[in-house]
Amino acid sequence: MEFKPFGWRHFEANVPEDWGLTKEGGSKGQGFFQLEDRYNVRMEVAWQYAPFEKAPDPYETFNNYVKDLGKKMKKLKLPEPTLVKKEEYEVYGHEGMHGLFKAGVWVNSTYIWYCEIMEKMFTLTLLHKVDEEFNDIERQIIESIKCHYKPGEKALWTMYKMGVRIPADFYLVSARFTTGLSYILWRNKEEQQVLLSVFYAPFSSRILRDFGSVDKLLNKFVKKDILGKYAKFGKIKSEEKKLNGLRGHEFSSSIMTFSFDRIMLKGYLFVNEKDRLLGALIVFPKKKYGEKAQKTIKNVLNQLLSHT
Repeated sequence: MEFKPFGWRHFEANVPEDWGLTKEGGSKGQGFFQLEDRYNVRMEVAWQYAPFEKAPDPYETFNNYVKDLGKKMKKLKLPEPTLVKKEEYEVYGHEGMHGLFKAGVWVNSTYIWYCEIMEKMFTLTLLHKVDEEFNDIERQIIESIKCHYKPGEKALWTMYKMGVRIPADFYLVSARFTTGLSYILWRNKEEQQVLLSVFYAPFSSRILRDFGSVDKLLNKFVKKDILGKYAKFGKIKSEEKKLNGLRGHEFSSSIMTFSFDRIMLKGYLFVNEKDRLLGALIVFPKKKYGEKAQKTIKNVLNQLLSHT
């Protein structure tokens, strides 16, 4: 079986090639996401913020999980889960617990641990059928987990089969996945005026035909759909630009703030040989973040170009 690196909300692992993100949500205090194959939910990762001085005990958290799981299954009128294995387990250097449950034809393998660096209590659940060969898959996932980052490290974010690594001090503020135009938008934790985004569409010829032109796409989709709630710009201007031999556009806009530091928008979009439209943009205060922004957007752009 082929595996791929997957990353979302500062959590990474190698997962089977055909697993994809289908549901996610959260806030600064808690969150979750689910991965599915073509048939069922296969993996769920959930976390709860817990300050280090009040760090919960994984053993106690696991026992509460067992009780809650039983109540949940009973409420849904599903077979009551049987705990067939319970053990201490280490995940990415953190002490935790592992439990194996059986309920009808399904096996639920759950790992619970506390990451003192991110100050999060994690619960990871893997689902498979009783007669399914799953040990190698589970081992590959658990051994590849990454739940925290060292200073200066970049976090992986996966959109469809495309992944980009961005500085770990960016967090998710908005995302949309459709069969048309999809995007992810992040904000910098320390410098709140800095926004970073990547966007994607599988059939650029159809998308551009629907919008009528690149400029119309930029001033509707980018300006309103991606940035509308977070940064107000005037008209976005673009010019054609070759990117690694591919036809593309560089676009920009700016606004002046009360602090007399100009807020800049800079971005690129291009169409690759598979008719996919790919783009990246960054919003930043020119004086405070200008040089760093240029390096960040060029790094993201080069990663997108590598997917051609």
